[in-house]
Amino acid sequence: MDLETFTALAHRLVDEVPPELCRELSGGFLVRPEELWDGRYAILGQYIQDNLGSRVVFYHGSFRAVLGDAPAEVWEEELRETVFHEMRHHVERLCGTDELAEEELRARAMEERGALRRRRFPGGGRRRRDLRGDEGGEKS
Repeated sequence: MDLETFTALAHRLVDEVPPELCRELSGGFLVRPEELWDGRYAILGQYIQDNLGSRVVFYHGSFRAVLGDAPAEVWEEELRETVFHEMRHHVERLCGTDELAEEELRARAMEERGALRRRRFPGGGRRRRDLRGDEGGEKS
């Protein structure tokens, strides 16, 4: 999916977010063309809060790296999940908590322990695949 089509899809999905949930999302929603990684994890979206305010950013290049030539329906489903995920970060911040970030840290720690077990004891631990089909990854 090209950047223009992705941006239009993002606008359509963001329009589905109830306005009351966007309170204090001063920077709104942005689409960036770049591909962003954190180690082996593709960063599809980010909730950012800094001195400029708070905003949600979607990275088209990361979606392209993970989804490639997947059908438009797959892109839409993944982007919808990412909108929901990043909005959960925002709503939790409004409530004074960040349980989702804590869940993410625990999941990564568990995965790292699982990866270490698999290296030491082949066949041990549960195998997971990211959207590209590689072992051990998760979408962000």
